[in-house]
Amino acid sequence: MVHRKTDSMHIAKSEISKIIIGLNLFAFEDFKKIILEKYAMISEKLRRTTKYRDPRLLIPLIIYTYLRLNDHKISKSQLLSVSHISSADFNDFIMQLKNYLSRMIK
Repeated sequence: MVHRKTDSMHIAKSEISKIIIGLNLFAFEDFKKIILEKYAMISEKLRRTTKYRDPRLLIPLIIYTYLRLNDHKISKSQLLSVSHISSADFNDFIMQLKNYLSRMIK
């Protein structure tokens, strides 16, 4: 189990770096550390059977959500062009997130 978690963190770091380079996010100080912390926190709360535990899918979604919530412009197409996530997976996750947040607000 520890080995699998270590592998996931290594993949997550690699994915973050790839997206930072692809989107030219070099100006964001401590961005990699923030995203990695959010990944660790979120991934352990997700069901083991969900495909979104895969860092190649979850990291782009965390980056997109983080940037949007912090008023940084990023489009879905920009993210899709530099990551492994498909448009269908992206849309599915965003829909699930919206449903979750709407339940939390009520």
